[in-house]
Amino acid sequence: AASYINSIRTTVERCPDDLCGVLGYNGSLLGFFYETGEVGTQVDDAIRNGKSIVPVWAPLCMPHFKFFYVFAAYARVNQYFSTTKKAEQDIYFKELVRESRELQFASLMPSWTPIRAHSLVIRGIVYRIEGKIAKAERCFIDAMAMADFHNLPWVRYD
Repeated sequence: AASYINSIRTTVERCPDDLCGVLGYNGSLLGFFYETGEVGTQVDDAIRNGKSIVPVWAPLCMPHFKFFYVFAAYARVNQYFSTTKKAEQDIYFKELVRESRELQFASLMPSWTPIRAHSLVIRGIVYRIEGKIAKAERCFIDAMAMADFHNLPWVRYD
């Protein structure tokens, strides 16, 4: 993963005006951070950098922009569960809710079932944290049904 990220970084440094490349780099960083459990300011920086180049309309129509929102949401989940301090959890929860809404917006295009399934997982996590267990279970059941029907192993994994 580190060599992949370094190769993307090199490409981005050569072509800093390539929005897809820059966003891909930040999305890949978030995926790497999620897998390694990184929750610090690097996560916040990658999300901020990615969002600074994304046009407002992009989540609705550009597939590579959509996956950035998936990685950002899971990174926020990691941040929330990384601490037991109430004040930090409150901050991370607000960020998680924001990412959940943006991911839900990005999943509106009907052909993007994987994005919708991940959106349901994130929404289920938000409901679970809020104590809305029945809603959380419904989201998880729907996400798993999508994962089974459309063969989406990463939804099952997450």
